[in-house]
Amino acid sequence: MSNPAASGLAAAMEKLIEDLKLSPATLRVLRSNNVETLEDLDRLSTMEIYRMPNMGGRRITEVLKLLGRERPSRPGRLNKRHD
Repeated sequence: MSNPAASGLAAAMEKLIEDLKLSPATLRVLRSNNVETLEDLDRLSTMEIYRMPNMGGRRITEVLKLLGRERPSRPGRLNKRHD
């Protein structure tokens, strides 16, 4: 018996980043870092997002908001995985 909620979550995680409400500049940065799906993006730690070339403050805030993560006040003190 399949779980409809799990199926819905799996489908959402497979959503292409182009289908998300992100700015064109953020999409370019994510694509250039081989991020193609929401799942790819969710697998990244906050520090990995911070370290992406050309991922400035507004883009970081946009991505973290999408992922439901808070922007830390001191990025140097981040955990390896989700904060």
